[in-house]
Amino acid sequence: MDTPSRTCAVCCMNETEVGLLAGFPSDESRCREWLKVIGNEKLVHLSIDGLNKTFFVCGDHFEKADYDKDGNLVEKCVPKLKMNFPHLTANQLNMFPAAPTRKTGINQTRNCFDYNKSIFNIDIGPSQVVEDLVNKLKITECTLESLKTSVQLVKSMRSSALRESVAETMRKQNKKPKQHNWTKNNKIAALTVYKQSPKEYKYLTKVMPLPCIKSLQDMLNKLQMDTGIDHNVLHHLKILSSNKSMKNRMCVLAFDEMPLRPYFEYNELEDKIEGFEDLGPLGRSQKIADCAGVFMIQGLNEKFKQPIAYYFVEDTISSETLAVIIKEVIKAVNNTGYKILAIVCDQKPANMQAIAILQEQCGTESKNCFMVDKDKVFIVYDVPYLFKELRNEFLEKGKMTMNGMTARWTNIEEFLQENELYLHKISSAHVTPTDDEKLTIRYAAELLSHTISGMLKLMSCAKEEFDCDDFIETATIVDELDQLFDYTNGASNKEKIKKAQRKPCSFKSNHVAMWRQYQETLTTVEFLVDGLPTPNTCVEGYILTLTSLEDIWRELVKLGFKLLDLRTLNLDALQNLFASLHQICGTDTLPTITEFTYAMKIGVLSEFSPHNPASHREEDQHHLLINFHHCLFGAEDSSTE
Repeated sequence: MDTPSRTCAVCCMNETEVGLLAGFPSDESRCREWLKVIGNEKLVHLSIDGLNKTFFVCGDHFEKADYDKDGNLVEKCVPKLKMNFPHLTANQLNMFPAAPTRKTGINQTRNCFDYNKSIFNIDIGPSQVVEDLVNKLKITECTLESLKTSVQLVKSMRSSALRESVAETMRKQNKKPKQHNWTKNNKIAALTVYKQSPKEYKYLTKVMPLPCIKSLQDMLNKLQMDTGIDHNVLHHLKILSSNKSMKNRMCVLAFDEMPLRPYFEYNELEDKIEGFEDLGPLGRSQKIADCAGVFMIQGLNEKFKQPIAYYFVEDTISSETLAVIIKEVIKAVNNTGYKILAIVCDQKPANMQAIAILQEQCGTESKNCFMVDKDKVFIVYDVPYLFKELRNEFLEKGKMTMNGMTARWTNIEEFLQENELYLHKISSAHVTPTDDEKLTIRYAAELLSHTISGMLKLMSCAKEEFDCDDFIETATIVDELDQLFDYTNGASNKEKIKKAQRKPCSFKSNHVAMWRQYQETLTTVEFLVDGLPTPNTCVEGYILTLTSLEDIWRELVKLGFKLLDLRTLNLDALQNLFASLHQICGTDTLPTITEFTYAMKIGVLSEFSPHNPASHREEDQHHLLINFHHCLFGAEDSSTE
């Protein structure tokens, strides 16, 4: 019978696979320390002698400092690396050490049959082999329970990429580094972690198998991205368009700017200093870049998104340059077979001036569109941005008129003061926001809502006749603004659909009629200061957007559209992309140009990672059209590190 090979009590590697197997110490205090860090509760019930002779720990679990110059373990070393269990508590260690197995003996003699012979003293106890098997069975049972818990934790993870990565790591735990075959998803997930915190990733490589850093950097450098229009994307769009219907090729061009941290870095691969303004083919300048202008297409029927171009500029892209870029991007995308029906942006002065330049160049008389070649492109201002600007105008001016009624901001402030205990969602950030809070659309949508309108009407019942009329007029205008937002912004998902108004536009809905009605209603809106109206652009932008929505729906009906999701006509998808880039960078500060470029590459490879439930932003329903996996990984799904 062959002698059973010794194995490690932590990773179960046998002595033929590892060079060193250290037995448990004979000293009780040191043995207790080993048990604590190994974390296997089953071993607590054994004696010191049983541990010392039966169980071992391989050299993979000791640090370099635990060895002397001859390669032997020092006297007071403790295994710390690659442990499978959490540390044992003091209560769990109270059972150690267990008393040694008690052996019984037969010491009396007696006569057997007719022979007067004594029976020799015989020790009766468990066989050593049986005892070893029992101990191994206990360890296996404990390991099985731990694996069951781990499997449940892995299954509970929301991110499929993270779930697969952790499961793959568990499978490779006991393999040698050269035996690891990492899939593309493993490498992409590891790359995301590495870029968020290189220091943390280096630590993780010591306690669990992960792709090496060099292979991740090589993979990232293989994906080429630069300022200007991405011609690789255009090439793949042309291939994809040949297999898609015209409905699925209809899209809009969304663009916005993401702030960056001014910082100079030397790019060794491209032999240039990054940090200056860079407009791609339009040239570089000596201005210091502090924001990135990103252009992205998003589908009107098929829910897709795809970054097309980005530029680094100081402050903002000039209106003249922006007009050139918009025209070039639209032409480039239309030449692939996809068709841009509208542009979506916020109502910043540079955007408005660029649109005016494009309208002047084509000589169109329509205020809500311009021509590129022979194609009409409609203008849509981001509805959440417009609604936020309406709230800010109302807040700053104090009075707002609509259809002969007057809403007063003081009514809303008084309402909050008297009902603060009952309004768990409404706070001072809604009524008296700071400059940063004024930029948050959520506060505007929650305050100017149907719920607040109803509560204002209820509060008016307790007021005197004069105050009662003021509160009712304020409540009525707030309700009108809420309906305006619902009819122009739509619902983010099926769960948030609101009957009659917050839903996709269709033949059965009354969206078109309400858009026409609100065009007339908004012409009566004025913001008053000392009783006098003040000029504002957000109302004009809203009227123009309502006109464009009606024209866009008319064009889509000709192509066979039955529904129009209004969320495809705002900047939510692009803002979610910016949030993903910040998440990939893994820092609270603004990213630099280099960090932005790396984050964009990782974002494309990871398809801009799953939605973070902790964020205030709603989940993006658009999928990335091109992730370039075929360029980096070919037809194979895995490669050897």
